[in-house]
Amino acid sequence: MATNVDQDSKIIQAFKVFQAELDQKHDKHERIVKLSRDVTIESKRVIFLLQRLSGLEQDSAVLDEAQEKLDLIVKNKFYLIAKELVNEDPFQFLRAYSPGNL
Repeated sequence: MATNVDQDSKIIQAFKVFQAELDQKHDKHERIVKLSRDVTIESKRVIFLLQRLSGLEQDSAVLDEAQEKLDLIVKNKFYLIAKELVNEDPFQFLRAYSPGNL
């Protein structure tokens, strides 16, 4: 049995507002999760790079490269996560970005 719903009713309009808010929060959560995954991936690459250290003098070049990569992670990824969290409760999205911080 189909019922007609008045699309202009205040309740329907309120639910549309709630829907838009929830969609925005979900989209933000997904962006933060992706950035956190990127942090994890890039961090693993730095770890693998550091595992190549052999104790020789050329290792300073490897250390410099690792430092550059870590600086890029902070500058690009963590900055974007922080930008997403501006004016938000960071604990609301904690599970989205905490894996990248560990």
